Amino acid sequence: MNRRRFITLLGTGMTAGCLNLQPGGGSQTATPVDTAVDRNTPVSTQTESNPSTETPEETDSLDDGASWAFESDAPLTRPAGGTDTVFVGSLDQRVYAFDATTGTEEWRIGPENFQSNNYTLSAPVVAGESVYVGTDIDLLEINRQTGEVRTAMTDNPYASLTRITEDLIVGPNTDNRISAYNRLDETAVWESQIETGYGGSEVPIIGEDIIVFAAVSDYVDDPSAQRDKDSRVFGIDRETGEELWNFTPDTFIGRSAGVGYAIHENTVVIAGNEESVFGVDATSGDLRWEQSVSRAGSGSYAPQPLRYDGSIFLVTGDAYRLNPNTGDIEWSASIDAGHMSTPIPILDDKLWTPADGFFEFSSVKTVSMQGEHVATYTPPSVFEETPAISPTRMFVSHTDDVLRAYDPSAIISE
Repeated sequence: MNRRRFITLLGTGMTAGCLNLQPGGGSQTATPVDTAVDRNTPVSTQTESNPSTETPEETDSLDDGASWAFESDAPLTRPAGGTDTVFVGSLDQRVYAFDATTGTEEWRIGPENFQSNNYTLSAPVVAGESVYVGTDIDLLEINRQTGEVRTAMTDNPYASLTRITEDLIVGPNTDNRISAYNRLDETAVWESQIETGYGGSEVPIIGEDIIVFAAVSDYVDDPSAQRDKDSRVFGIDRETGEELWNFTPDTFIGRSAGVGYAIHENTVVIAGNEESVFGVDATSGDLRWEQSVSRAGSGSYAPQPLRYDGSIFLVTGDAYRLNPNTGDIEWSASIDAGHMSTPIPILDDKLWTPADGFFEFSSVKTVSMQGEHVATYTPPSVFEETPAISPTRMFVSHTDDVLRAYDPSAIISE
């Protein structure tokens, strides 16, 4: 598996890759978490050094349009934030905050600040005054201004497969069952009887009345079946954890659940790992519609549906806008985009999607809400992670382990 791809298996709509702070749930930004620890005791701030006055060095990283650059000693996660501060993690178990305009390092934390087996680190997620980052053991809640760290929940092997809302933390517990905790005091709310399977769970999404997640397990019991494992999407009552319904989208590939999903009103939109997209009734689990899209490449990860402007957007080679109530394709745009199983940034009513590559991308293309290709931005080197976009900057974690900030107008190519 590609080393940087492994970083993002943390939760994006597959992945890793996600935190939903909108009532009704349905945005797909991944996050981490699990069991309880005393959250009133800070776990220190920067102990490596106080980097608040450090600025990126003038190196060869600053070329071809980069406003500033930071060179890491290890592969980087996708960045987050961007308006005032940009946050990024690295596989050597460090998290950084930089001034978005100047690149001045505001703070950093290292492995002495938290528990980790040094295998994974999730992309940062910004929520209010906090930044959340997950290791394979801990969820870190970090004060976004000071870098002060508090370990909210710990000791769970699937810390990266958990979602946080204003009131709930939902994810697999140490018994491999989907569980809900009160976000403020971390007391248990419920434990579902549904097991998460072979570690191939997807990050849950949380709606007003329902929680949706997917897992792989021994669901196929037909002797004539071509497989004995299956991907299954579950709808769970938000208040009780009771299973309401389950749905199998399509054929199973590998040990990943291989699906992506979004909630729009009373419809759960499910993208399978082949070319099908389904609309399922959020209350009953009944199939409402099925649509086909042309996917880029092959593999076990589904494109991540994104709810925005009353529609569902998918990017897999082409970009699609779907009507969530009927499944009708409102438009498709041929832009040679990647197969995006992580959330696509939207700014100024435009999709900003990696393009011109499958695992490694060489450009970012923008598409309007009407399906028109607006512009192509070409950084000086390839990248694998979804960029962070602000009104004045594009932040890209490149495969040479350098985070670069660009003025988009300096790298526009068409």
